[in-house]
Amino acid sequence: MRFPPLLFALASLLLTETAALAQVPVPRVPLAREGHAMAHDPSTGGFVLLGGRHHGASGLSDTWLCDASGWRQVFPSTTPPPRWNNAMATDTARGRVVMFGGGGGPGYLGDTFEWNGTDWVLRTLSGPSPRVGHAMAYDSVRGRVVLFGGSNNSGRLGDTWTWDGTTWNQETPVNSPDSRSDHSMAFDPANSRVVLFGGYGSAGLIDDTWSWNGVDWVQSTPSIGVPIESNSSMVFDALHQQMLLFSVSASIPRVAKTLRLVGNSWQQQGGAQPMFRFHQAMAYSPLLGVVMHGGWTLLPSTFWLADTWRWNGSTWNFQAGTNSAAVHLYGSGCGPSSLSINSLSPNGVTTTMPRCGEALVATLRNAPIGAWAMCVWGLEPAAIPFGLGCQLLVQPITTPLTLTYAPGIAAASVALPIHATCLIQDLYAQWVVLDQQGQLSFSQGLQAVVGY
Repeated sequence: MRFPPLLFALASLLLTETAALAQVPVPRVPLAREGHAMAHDPSTGGFVLLGGRHHGASGLSDTWLCDASGWRQVFPSTTPPPRWNNAMATDTARGRVVMFGGGGGPGYLGDTFEWNGTDWVLRTLSGPSPRVGHAMAYDSVRGRVVLFGGSNNSGRLGDTWTWDGTTWNQETPVNSPDSRSDHSMAFDPANSRVVLFGGYGSAGLIDDTWSWNGVDWVQSTPSIGVPIESNSSMVFDALHQQMLLFSVSASIPRVAKTLRLVGNSWQQQGGAQPMFRFHQAMAYSPLLGVVMHGGWTLLPSTFWLADTWRWNGSTWNFQAGTNSAAVHLYGSGCGPSSLSINSLSPNGVTTTMPRCGEALVATLRNAPIGAWAMCVWGLEPAAIPFGLGCQLLVQPITTPLTLTYAPGIAAASVALPIHATCLIQDLYAQWVVLDQQGQLSFSQGLQAVVGY
């Protein structure tokens, strides 16, 4: 079988071409990211998410809401500057989500924004020094957001601040945790205290637990007794009345750990665990319970995640409502042949869906019999002009070649992994056909929303 030089040249061009991203399709879940913040949104009962970084790029500033129907991006009138390693806490008495700081561009941010359910409002530029890696929690007994630690150009910080809805006030406790960053905090209503765990200090990883009683910090003993990586996430699960901590073992091989605070002792929980990760976001809402999103992992190199998990009191599960498999067509085909593309099997009987652990088929129809056909697969949509009104609608990664057969059909398939990482990116496909007269035709684009 000899492939025509024109298609070889076209395939080579596609794999080296830099495509301009198209405006469609619209993202259905937040972009894979790490170092973002998420908190309970009283206006919806779900969550609001902002910030983070993707593949080491500068900070993100998109706003996402999550409720019982899944994720949706919103476009408020005011958007905070891009940032990562920021912190959020929900002031339930005022119905506001408070966000402070983070890394932004070349430096650190020291701004305070509040989310009111429809828009971000800049409240103040004064208060704690600009920083990243700090932690915040809302003390519902005293009506204050508590902030501790973080880091900036001065090094790691050990200061305590409270936000009363109008002003930041620096506290002067007699006792205080060591300066640190990348720790976690949550309010324990059963004991009227803010709990702080772990982080990274001048001597390395820290595994101590402290409690803020509104006046002073009190260290709890014993410590966890098992080395835990920094970047832990902690929330109080009101539904199951448990203080929950998600983290990663400091030793190799890395293992995800979920722990529950019983008295002053952390107890590891069994059950299925999400893939180990760092800089994930985790929060609790009365509507959805404990939800965790994103972070980064090693596979074996750095890999950013976009998956969403829910805790049921004893184990983690995917939030399936945000990860439903679907197939959509987008863009327009062109050329002398009126090509069509779908995810039906070649016999036209079985519909394949982009589900984890299964094979997705991109089937070409209405092509000239005996023509050369190339299926362009990619991870991003594109809009590359090819003249005569034709566009390549996929940022190409691979371009398998085949021959069409009666009645003008060709098929290409891709096997999706069964692991949760298959949810990280959608797939895109488009057929390009060279007929016996040497003319090219392009099909529409096919977006495969990978899910379950």
